[in-house]
Amino acid sequence: RTDKQVIDRFMGTTALTWNIISDLSLKVSIGADMSNANRETYDPRTTVAGYNANGRASQANRRSVSYLNENILTYNKLVGQHSFNVLAGYTWQTETNQQFSANATDFLTDLYGSSNLGAGAKFSNPTSSKSQNQLVSYLGRINYSFRDKYLLSLTGRSDGSSRFGANNKWAFFPSVAVGWKVSEEDFMKSVDHISGLKVRASYGLTGNQNIAN
Repeated sequence: RTDKQVIDRFMGTTALTWNIISDLSLKVSIGADMSNANRETYDPRTTVAGYNANGRASQANRRSVSYLNENILTYNKLVGQHSFNVLAGYTWQTETNQQFSANATDFLTDLYGSSNLGAGAKFSNPTSSKSQNQLVSYLGRINYSFRDKYLLSLTGRSDGSSRFGANNKWAFFPSVAVGWKVSEEDFMKSVDHISGLKVRASYGLTGNQNIAN
């Protein structure tokens, strides 16, 4: 039995960062993931499956293309003992999948293998499919620290997925976190066997879009 699969895949990303002013920067990135797969099988008459079908051949093709664009604006500011890091962004992602398969049986010879489906005398209905989905996100985050000891983080993102209906396409996911770098306190400086200690608590909401297109 012959079963051969060939996959050609390209993955790449490029990014550009623009320092608008000393504390403000914009990063734009674009990524792509493209693959083409071809699978060919042939059961000759010397096998049980091929003997019963007088030779059986199939071909299947699959193409998948995914693009991702991220646009992130970052602002950093230090005022005395207060440190601020503010982030705002927009991301867009799309994925397209396409498939096709066909098979044939009842060959006069095993010479062609899977390379000539038309040489068969019997054919089953070919199958094909195509699907696409998109995800759009608006996101923001504020990180604040005082004396590099006491930390606060506020995050929010709004996601819209093509997999959901018009009345439930968007959802908002917030989160908040607080932290305390205990190892930066004076009473911990003399503890040589502890180089870093931080206490952190957080709460947030998340979701997923793992359903059919």
